[in-house]
Amino acid sequence: MTILFKGRERRERGDSRGSVLIYSLLIMATILAIGLSLTSVFLRNLQNVGQARESVVALYAADAGVELCLYEARSGVDVSNKQLEFQENVSFVLTDTAKQTIITDGCNVLGSASFGFRSTGIFRRSSRALEVGQ
Repeated sequence: MTILFKGRERRERGDSRGSVLIYSLLIMATILAIGLSLTSVFLRNLQNVGQARESVVALYAADAGVELCLYEARSGVDVSNKQLEFQENVSFVLTDTAKQTIITDGCNVLGSASFGFRSTGIFRRSSRALEVGQ
């Protein structure tokens, strides 16, 4: 229905009711979609940062195992792993690379002229290994 208003044709106002509501819902849905996608990206980044932290701690544990084993092999002194103070859930495993066996008696048994071992640091879901040969 059209109304003639001072020589001009004008639509009745009731025909466009609700269009502002539809536009505002579209804008809100767009903002919500952008917010959810940004949240998804940030959560993935946070997970990556957590995994990188775990990886670094595991690498440091492996390095501690290497240093301990080298000290024991060169000095002949048996240092108990219990003397090392690690954070909870952090550990390392020493493996003789020639025999492919886990070293449990200390690294002073490796005191020969040439030896090789692998130290694997473990923290939560991450494990990193360092291999040493002499």
